[in-house]
Amino acid sequence: MSCVDVRPVCGFPTVVVLPDGPLTLWWGPDVAGVDVVATRDSRVLTWQDVDTCLGAVRELGWPAEEAEADVVDLSPVRAWLAGVRRSVPAGPALEAWNLAGEVAVSVDASWDDRGRLADVCHLKLTAAASPSLSGPRGYVPRWTVAQERYLRRRIGAALALLRTHLSAEAGAS
Repeated sequence: MSCVDVRPVCGFPTVVVLPDGPLTLWWGPDVAGVDVVATRDSRVLTWQDVDTCLGAVRELGWPAEEAEADVVDLSPVRAWLAGVRRSVPAGPALEAWNLAGEVAVSVDASWDDRGRLADVCHLKLTAAASPSLSGPRGYVPRWTVAQERYLRRRIGAALALLRTHLSAEAGAS
């Protein structure tokens, strides 16, 4: 793994709610249009809150979009994986999956989330989490045993990757 600095061309703060409390990331598309989070020496930059993040970004002279911070709350996904929640929380599961992929790209970590089963699961999560795709009635996916098993592994792997790369010690700025 090489030590590389990554940053969005024009980003905005994203708050990730973790078990130890929220952390804020700088997120957006890179020059190739790939969604990334800001890193320094292949470590994700994190801030304790949105204001501190915005202050640091201004100081660095990075372009910022005029947008409110996104909030990615991973607690519904943790509850589902722990068996506290029965149905798959489509929106939070999709956010965890996508954010893990964006972090993996940003730190050059392995994130093998493609394949027939993966693509079907991701498509179902996307349809269920996106009212514009699912129509006024919404879409409630029906998961086969193999799909749910895969989804549990994939989302568990996403949380593990995020836990590794989003700790305050991992990339505090």
